[in-house]
Amino acid sequence: MKKKKSVKTGIIVAVLLLAVGFAAVTTTLYINGTAIIKPNDQDFRDNVIFASAAMTFSDASVTEITQPQIVDDGKSITFTTPSLKSIGDTATIQYTIQNNSQYKAQLTDMVCKIVDGDAAPADMTGAAAVVTSTEGHVRVTAANSLMASEETKIINRNATTGEDTLKVEMIKSFAGTEEADFKTYTIKCQLDVNAVEDGATTTTTSNAAGE
Repeated sequence: MKKKKSVKTGIIVAVLLLAVGFAAVTTTLYINGTAIIKPNDQDFRDNVIFASAAMTFSDASVTEITQPQIVDDGKSITFTTPSLKSIGDTATIQYTIQNNSQYKAQLTDMVCKIVDGDAAPADMTGAAAVVTSTEGHVRVTAANSLMASEETKIINRNATTGEDTLKVEMIKSFAGTEEADFKTYTIKCQLDVNAVEDGATTTTTSNAAGE
C-alpha cells in the first residue's frame, strides 16, 4: 500500500515537472496589426498660406495707400489700388508664401484674369498658365522669382518664399464718360500649390523601468 502511494506521488511530481519545463521553453508573445497611411490634406491646406502682403505705388506724391489684406485663413490677398491716372502708373503688390506643413510645396504659374466692371470673375478652371493679362486700360503682370526653374518652384517645410510681385499698370489713357468719371476692374489671380512628399523625422523614446 505504501509502495503504491509512493508510485502515485512520483507520477504526479513527474507530470508537474514536465508542465513547468514545457511552459518555460514555449512562452510566445504575438502582436498583430495593420498600419494605414493617408495623405494629410488638412495639414497642407491649413499650413501653406500667404505670410505677408504690401503695396507700393509708382507716383510718390500719393501717400495714402490702402494696404492689401490677407484673408480666408491666409489663402487670399485682397487689394484696391490708388487711382491710376497716367499711362505708366503702377501699383505693385509684394507678397510671400509660408509653408508650415509636413510636405514640400510645389508652385504652379500664377494665372491672372481681368474682368471689366461689375461682372463676376470668370471661372479659372483649366485656364492657360499665363503671367500677364491685359484688358482695356490696365495690364496685370505676375513676376514670380520662384518661376525661374523647376527646382525653385519648391518651398521646403518650415520655409518662406522670397518676395514675389503682382503689378497693375495703366497702359491706356482714360477720358471718362457722361455716366462716370472713373472705371474699375476686377482682378482675379490664382496660384495652385501641390504637395510633395518629404523625408521623415525619427524620435526615440524610452520606457525603461525607473524612468
